[in-house]
Amino acid sequence: MVTGITLAGCSMLLTGGYLVAFKRYFADYPALLYLGLVEGGALCWYVAIGWGLGRGLPTLVSPSLDIMTAAILLGVVVTTVAAAVASISALKLGDVSYVAPLSELAPPIVLGIELLFLGVRLSILQIVGLIVVTAGVYLLNIDTGGLFDPLVRVVRHRPAQLALASAALIGIADVGKRIVLSELAVPPQTLVAATLAGLTIGTLPLGLRRWEARPRTIRSWTGLLGMALILAVAEHLTALALTTTPASVISPILSGQAIVAVVLGGSLLGETAVGRRTIATVLTAAGIGLIAVTWLLAVGFVRWFLHIAKTRFEHAR
Repeated sequence: MVTGITLAGCSMLLTGGYLVAFKRYFADYPALLYLGLVEGGALCWYVAIGWGLGRGLPTLVSPSLDIMTAAILLGVVVTTVAAAVASISALKLGDVSYVAPLSELAPPIVLGIELLFLGVRLSILQIVGLIVVTAGVYLLNIDTGGLFDPLVRVVRHRPAQLALASAALIGIADVGKRIVLSELAVPPQTLVAATLAGLTIGTLPLGLRRWEARPRTIRSWTGLLGMALILAVAEHLTALALTTTPASVISPILSGQAIVAVVLGGSLLGETAVGRRTIATVLTAAGIGLIAVTWLLAVGFVRWFLHIAKTRFEHAR
């Protein structure tokens, strides 16, 4: 029997390769046009594969889709669209071996939100995790200058800003996905189809304004379809993993895509400082693993909030 951890590991490898392939072959295309085409292609692949395997066509509606569930699902889709735009924009501006590790910092960002607004107390492991993640981010940004320059660079460097914004949005979306799949009983096919459809609708109309920059050769279009297939498969594997395994376990595994991206970025893209960035990425991944237990707290809080909201809604009716 395939476990959630195995599914997440496969998704991680696919996504890491996808990041490097984008940087090598598609970084020159306008971000919204690329996203619209590749996400639209992924949606077509997803529908075709599901139909071809005899599972029928994925639907955006399920028996459990009430008003509250639909609102949460819409929030997940909107957040995912924003995260995708920020991530692709960051990759266009910076090295994949620099951007990918920063894009995986969702758990520390979620922990910061909980500290500020929920009064969560840190455990010893979480404190150690934050120290390790900070060391990794510091090492990742060492260039030249003074002692605090690497931390200043994270705040002011545009690729870093976009990557961190993407990480924060991904963190929120992943918690929402876990709630939608496990607590609200929405089928994985519905979540993936809704996400891909939302990404297409949210980016393609704006991207078509730059249609003159579209791929011009059969080879380019074939490559784009290949990227779309990778996305469709990775999204489905992640959704299946989240139905059986907590986000606190899945998130650190998915963050390993940054290590894959750093290693491939050095060997295939000729990026510099790969050794230092690999060590930095391993540190951030280890720190994320220590911090990730807070995902359970986030899910628990959302479950409590939903229970209160649903009770009051039913009482008002």
